[in-house]
Amino acid sequence: MHVVELLIAQIAPHHCTVCGRIGSIVCHWCLPDVREPIPERCFLCKAQGDSTITCARCVKRYSPPKQVWVTSLYTGVPKKLIEGMKFSRKRASVTVIASLMAESMPYLPKETIITHIPTAPSRIRQRGYDQAQLIARSLANNISRSYHPLLRRLSNVRQVGATRATRLQQLEGAFLAGTAAGKHKDTPIVLVDDVTTTGGTLIAATKELRRAGYKNVYASVFCQKD
Repeated sequence: MHVVELLIAQIAPHHCTVCGRIGSIVCHWCLPDVREPIPERCFLCKAQGDSTITCARCVKRYSPPKQVWVTSLYTGVPKKLIEGMKFSRKRASVTVIASLMAESMPYLPKETIITHIPTAPSRIRQRGYDQAQLIARSLANNISRSYHPLLRRLSNVRQVGATRATRLQQLEGAFLAGTAAGKHKDTPIVLVDDVTTTGGTLIAATKELRRAGYKNVYASVFCQKD
């Protein structure tokens, strides 16, 4: 947690988002009940199936990440955590979100790189931070894996309400991939984001990483909007 936040937490501590107890954004008693379970389904077309594996039809059509681990539906307390982090500067939500995401992921090889899908530059200037980057760093720390910022975002396209096809068109050329020094292109890469709706941003970011030569791209997302 940021030093300033630690000081503020002492002076004006958070109340638990679930039960209202004073002390933290989500207290230890409520933390196990925060997630809103994801149905067993393809994360793109919502067809019934394994919730981490995209169906064959969507794989052929979109070339998404190999697997996508989604922690929760975008509702209830998870939604409040995201909104607080994005719109009320409640950076304390990051620690809770990353902890829950870590619990949703399988064991990853030691050489795995955790990276993030960059937020639009205009949003970063507005908030003072990139929430996806904060989550990725915290998640990497939680699972003892390396974090490297592999992607740059080159556009400020606003996508709220856009369809997947529109998002993919808007995001063409929106990302630029770099390299992690000393890392092989077969190294597993886990893309981290806070929310996914149509999956368009994940697909575009994955496409750019593959263009840069990374073959094993996965993703971890905290919430999915229905």
